[in-house]
Amino acid sequence: MIDLVYRFGPQNYYHYAGVINTLPKFLEDNHIQFPLIIHGEKSWQAVQPYWPETEFQNPYKEILFAGECSYEEIDRIWNEALHHQHDAIIGVGGGKVLDTVKAVASKAKIPCILIPTLPSNCASFTPISIVYSAEGDHLGTIRHSQSNYMVMVEPELLVKAPIEHLTSGIGDTLAKWYESKIRFKKLTSKEISIPLELSHTAAKQCRDNILKWGEAAVIAAEAKKSNADFSRMIDTIYAVAGLVGGLGGEFGQSVGAHAFNYGYVSLGKKRHLHGSLVAYGILFQLSLEENYEEIKQLVPLYKKLKLPICWRDLHLSPEKGDLENMADQILRPSSRIYALPMELTKQKVIDGLEKLESFITENEVGLNAF
Repeated sequence: MIDLVYRFGPQNYYHYAGVINTLPKFLEDNHIQFPLIIHGEKSWQAVQPYWPETEFQNPYKEILFAGECSYEEIDRIWNEALHHQHDAIIGVGGGKVLDTVKAVASKAKIPCILIPTLPSNCASFTPISIVYSAEGDHLGTIRHSQSNYMVMVEPELLVKAPIEHLTSGIGDTLAKWYESKIRFKKLTSKEISIPLELSHTAAKQCRDNILKWGEAAVIAAEAKKSNADFSRMIDTIYAVAGLVGGLGGEFGQSVGAHAFNYGYVSLGKKRHLHGSLVAYGILFQLSLEENYEEIKQLVPLYKKLKLPICWRDLHLSPEKGDLENMADQILRPSSRIYALPMELTKQKVIDGLEKLESFITENEVGLNAF
């Protein structure tokens, strides 16, 4: 057996309409006297219709998030929490807000309560923080020793979020299967523990749930009406995806799809969300594996969800050297793409991108219009 640290998720995970209204009672029941609330401008506006109608038993303080989960921002908020002796921290927002709050809570040794306002990733579930520079460059990952204390999932709030955040979340979650199975295949039967088996099962469940409910969830979001299909997709993006890495450790980590994302981001293009780029990265990884049948199966879903499938969707310009520049970043020494069971060179990466584009075009699977 391989020695791993397993993290199953938050201590409390509440998902139902009206859950945010119970926040004052939750704070009172857990003897939290003076929480610090971190939020963005848009997330604070979005949560107001669902903010508790009842009075808070004790005061709280608000701080506006600066925009990046950076070491500087973590330190700024940590100093605030330390100076004013806050006994809990509440995050209201998307992944970067929640990642910052988790990092501050871990550093200050206080509980964190997370209220996600976007259905775009599993940040609310996982005890890790993705750190960036103040300029938005990816720097690395912080793994926390404590679990998130409370997650409040309000479906009526999330169903009104911009559609592209839901489809981005679906793309990011879909990658859990295609990336983790690469790592899982390297294990022998004697190395596979029960938690690792559960991680592998959760990864497959991500893919199966998306194929089953993904389109219906987007239709519900377009109508701004939460239903069972939408709630199932939210739990898939948050909880099921969160279990993949939580139970799988290094064997639930990213591979080629996320490597493509970081390569693309290095070009300085800002038109696509993280999960949308990861979704294309899945196709790129499958192209490297020469698994074109799987690509053909995924493309119809991508078209329905308006996820990128071609260079035009990504605004790539091969004649300007985009492919070469991306390949350099995809193959940077710290890249997780090296988990793929093949020899990787710059030319092989470029060939993978070119062959994918040719396959999409030649098979007339259709091009999105972004």
